[in-house]
Amino acid sequence: MNFPNEVSLAEAGANLDLTLFADEEGPGIARAVGSYRFPVDADAQYRGWYRITSGADAGRALWAPKWSKYQGPRPSGPHGGSDLFGESGTNVLALTGGTIEWRPVHPDWGNHIYLYHRIAGVRHIAVHAHLDPSGAFPAPKSVAGGDVIGKVGCTGNAGNNGACWRDATCNGKTSIEDHLHLELLVLDEAGTVTGKKDAVATYGWSVAYENDASQTICGSTAQQLP
Repeated sequence: MNFPNEVSLAEAGANLDLTLFADEEGPGIARAVGSYRFPVDADAQYRGWYRITSGADAGRALWAPKWSKYQGPRPSGPHGGSDLFGESGTNVLALTGGTIEWRPVHPDWGNHIYLYHRIAGVRHIAVHAHLDPSGAFPAPKSVAGGDVIGKVGCTGNAGNNGACWRDATCNGKTSIEDHLHLELLVLDEAGTVTGKKDAVATYGWSVAYENDASQTICGSTAQQLP
């Protein structure tokens, strides 16, 4: 298992185009919790599997969905985002209206999109990471909630040079780690990223394995290929 350093607030907030913040919600107007679209066009689940790369259990996988939650207790420290399960090629949807920007490739996030939007008048950016390169677009564009904005991929630290890992076997099946890494950045009106939030809680989603505290080798039959 490999857990690179989390992307810092300063790095995440570099080279932002603040003109991309639309005022579609207006200052002080809040959407109802639960009215935001889940961004993976599949059942809402946290990623559960983490492949084991060394020791006697190399070639198997650890079922530990708690590591995929925001601030999940990973061996390297708290997780900075939410890993939402979706097999490679699954559509990624705009969780709300706003403006999307295809960002430069990042060594950890790989291909990623920023969705600029406001929540109750406050500037937020939803980072969608590890995307498939087929969804690249040349310039920022406006989207409505539910629009297809990309596809789940395995770029950055989620795969092997962009290819999805398929080398962990449990219960006679391949345990897959494909996922959308989602981070929610909070900005002040000067455009400085001041912190992160739990995207799942903020947007009001119910996600499977929310309360699964397992940390067990080959501990599930979910999220597997034949």
